[in-house]
Order: sequence, then C-alpha cells, then structure tokens
Amino acid sequence: MKISLDWFLFISLREKVAFAKNMGAMLSAGLPLARALQVLERQSESAAFRKVVIGLGEEVRRGHTLSQAIRRYPRVFSKLFSAVVSVGEEGGTLAASLSSLSEQLERVYALGKKVRGALLYPAFIVVVMAAIAVLMLIYVVPELSATFAEFQVSLPASTQVLIMVSNFFSHHLLLFISALGVVVVGVVLFFRTRIGGKIVDFALLHAPVLRTLVREVNTARVARTLGSLTAAGVPITTSLDVASQVVQNGYYRRALSLSRGSIEKGKTLSVTLGEFPTLFEPYIVEMVASGEETGKLGDLLLDTALFYEAEVEQKTKNFSSVIEPFLMVAVGVAVGFFAYAMILPMYTVMNAL
Repeated sequence: MKISLDWFLFISLREKVAFAKNMGAMLSAGLPLARALQVLERQSESAAFRKVVIGLGEEVRRGHTLSQAIRRYPRVFSKLFSAVVSVGEEGGTLAASLSSLSEQLERVYALGKKVRGALLYPAFIVVVMAAIAVLMLIYVVPELSATFAEFQVSLPASTQVLIMVSNFFSHHLLLFISALGVVVVGVVLFFRTRIGGKIVDFALLHAPVLRTLVREVNTARVARTLGSLTAAGVPITTSLDVASQVVQNGYYRRALSLSRGSIEKGKTLSVTLGEFPTLFEPYIVEMVASGEETGKLGDLLLDTALFYEAEVEQKTKNFSSVIEPFLMVAVGVAVGFFAYAMILPMYTVMNAL
C-alpha cells in the first residue's frame, strides 16, 4: 500500500465538506481534475489534508480515477464518499455528485455539531462541580476538621467519612490524579472493545433522557445515507453496506447488515426495516414503503432525513432545560450532604463555647 501514514492522519469532516464542495465547483467550471486537485493543494490550510490532496493528485496523474485514488485513504474518506464519487464517474456527473455529496456531509456535520453542543453544557457543569468539590476537600475541610479536633467534638459518621476523603486528597492528590487517569484510559479502552461497545450502545438506547435523541440521530443518518446513495443510483444492497458503517450505534449496524441479507433473499427495504420496531419508527418504514411504490425512494428518504434532523435540532435546543432539573438535584444532594456533615458539628462547637 502506498499510504501507511493514513492511520495517523486526522482530517476533520469540515475539511472534507469543503473539499467536495470546491472540487464540484471547479469541475463544473470546466477545470480538469488534476488541475483542480493542484488548486485544492495550494488552498488547503491543513498540512495533513494537503498531504492527502497531493497523494490524490499523484494517483490521478498516474491514470487512476478519483474514486480509485480516494479508496487508498480509507481512514480519511468514508465508503459513502468513495461510492458517490464512483457513481458520478460512471454516469459522467462527477461535478454534480460532488456538490450533492458536500450538501449531505454538511448536514451530517451540522447534526453532529448540534448534538455535541447539547452535551457540552451538562458536561461543563459536572466538571465544575467536581473541581469545586476537590478544592473544598483539600482546603476547607482540613480547617474545619482541625477545629473539631481542638474542641474534641463527637463527629457523626458522615463527617468522619468526609474527613477521611479529605485526608486522602490532601496527602495523595498526585496518586488520585494518576489513578483517575488510569481508570479513564481503562474505561475508554474497554468501551472500544466489542463487549464494552455493546454496553454503551445498549445504555444509550435505553437511557431515559438520551434514548429518543440517539434513535433520531441514527435514523437521520441512515435515511440521509441511503437517500443520497439511492438517488445517485447506487444499488440498495451496497447502500445498506455503506450506511451500516456511517451509523454510530452497533444495534443499527447489525440491523442494516441483516436487512441487506433479507433484501438479497427477496424482501423489500420497508419490510426489513419494519422487523426492527425498537430502532425504526413507523414513520420511516411508511416513507420507505411509499418510496418503493412510487419509485422515488431516494427523494423520500432524503425528506425523512430532513424530518428527523429537524426533530434532533428541536430536542437539542430543549436539552439543557430537560437536563437542568437533574443537575439541580445532584447539586442539591451534594450541598446538602456537605452541610449536614460539616455544619452539624459546628453547632456542637458553638454550644460548647
């Protein structure tokens, strides 16, 4: 293989969107493919992506097609990318295919950005709460525990536990940070295993607040990927194979793989999706059935994707207000426990004076 460094390249989705959009625009304007790649090479601000574009240009000048060149970078360009480009080359509509692909990737990028933005607020609150708790355990609790020891106050169990934790943080902070780092790395590596991934996927599909959002995000990606490929003329079996690699949840990947096998045996897509009611709602099943009957499957799938993307956008806007009560309860419990554990002995000290 020409590129082993492919494993070490990180190219953002935003850069790939710009690549498809600019390439489509230049090809529409009549620029040859090799020259368009040279322009993109000079235009790229990312050193990593510039290497990829240089490699693509070298492959094209050797006589390979753009889709063949793209397949040499499987860690950079998804199967969706190479499939749409290949269809465009075969049909003589490469410029239009790249423009359509950039629009689809733009929507995928926007969808992911909205979801990440919705999760950022609660994550920030949790991190701030943890930091404040550690600082209080290191600086505040030792001062109070020294006062309790001076007046020989009888401490309740909750106060003793809090002081023990405080002593550990005060004397073994580096050990705690190291242990926390090891645990975080271990958990991340475990969740990347097959068993760990299944646990995460199952938890996300059944979490009280997240499950609807997770299902709609995955459904939107399935509908948009299948719609884009089907509208471009890609066979449905190939489209399902590509879509199974686009979705993030393992249950959806399995459902799409099984659907491909069922379609190869003669079933329709609407029937196969209907066999997974916990993953695919009746709306998308009926839209697919309608598309199969009218011969407009690709268009109706793209309409379905727009519907679910709008649902996700609305839910992400409301996510902060939904999660806020849970955060408030957590803060209240933490503050209440600290108040009970530290203020109660202080009343004893005041009564002893």
